[in-house]
Amino acid sequence: MMMTRDTGGFDLPQNNSLLPSQDPLMALHRQIYWVMLGTIGLLALICYSLINVVFASKGWVVIFPCIILGMGWSGFRNKKVWAYPFAVGLNAVGVMLFALIGLFLIISLDGFSILIGVLMVFSSVQSWRRLTVMRNPLFKAWYLGLNIPMMGMGLDEGEIYASCPHCSSVLAIQPTKLAVKDTCPSCHGPLVSGETIRQLNEEE
Repeated sequence: MMMTRDTGGFDLPQNNSLLPSQDPLMALHRQIYWVMLGTIGLLALICYSLINVVFASKGWVVIFPCIILGMGWSGFRNKKVWAYPFAVGLNAVGVMLFALIGLFLIISLDGFSILIGVLMVFSSVQSWRRLTVMRNPLFKAWYLGLNIPMMGMGLDEGEIYASCPHCSSVLAIQPTKLAVKDTCPSCHGPLVSGETIRQLNEEE
């Protein structure tokens, strides 16, 4: 029987046999491809608006790149090898495009535009975080089906891989030594949730 510890968002197995629902990399992949769908929608909206400004009533042509992007998204969702560079490239484009448009809207000093600009910058930051996760050697190896185990690759004794519940960074942690004050080195969010802390206090 697999033994796990609830650490506020981590599912931390004590052996090497990971069920699909307990694989943190699979959970990351699922999270990334659903957020990517929103990124594609936002890119389509931006392209539609730009095309309508330059070529009146020609915004419908955005359908064609959307079909291509949709095929790439479907390939990434199904872990096709050819779709990995597509997904990395899409997030890289999202980082730059959202940041540029966001900064442009913010410096316009218009109330509503500033709000949209802040949302764009936030989307850029989120795209950067996803890009960082996707370029992680462990995630890439898992995606490409290289069968690298979750435990035992560059880990010290007692360590396992898990994902941060806040920013999805892949971390090497020691479940038995995880403390309430421990934070993620990437986003500095707590690795142990408030609910877990309350449960531990009740048990004491």
